[in-house]
Amino acid sequence: MSFPETPAVSPRVVASLVIVLRAALGSSPDLPLVQSAARIDMLLGRLRPIDRRALGSGIVVLNTLAILRRGKSLRRLPTPAVESLLRACRGSRIPMLRRLAAVVVRLVLFAHFDGPETWAAVDYDGPWLGRIPVEAGPPSELPVERISG
Repeated sequence: MSFPETPAVSPRVVASLVIVLRAALGSSPDLPLVQSAARIDMLLGRLRPIDRRALGSGIVVLNTLAILRRGKSLRRLPTPAVESLLRACRGSRIPMLRRLAAVVVRLVLFAHFDGPETWAAVDYDGPWLGRIPVEAGPPSELPVERISG
């Protein structure tokens, strides 16, 4: 699979997502954020154009909320303020804001932990497929219990 040479989305959107990543990771990311920005951009390149536009619109919403609540754009907020903004969105009475916060955080964490450099931080030793024999299903000697109802 080849990826486009031009950025999938605006560099401002990627920069905003890196700020969200910093907030989602907490105080000590184990991968330089520059590399994470490239991974986020590559991941966004895999999205359908309509999904990239929707994500861009979501970032506009987060930026607007940051300006209204804190007087600064998302990219200019300190990490604790971004964490607070995301918490407020996750606890919002508005379902779309809750979904937006969840999607954005999951997306940046997926992009961040997509490479082997970050796997040790979450005690993941890599894909098992092809490395460790994986059975095709449960063992045949598994006892079957009847549920009476």
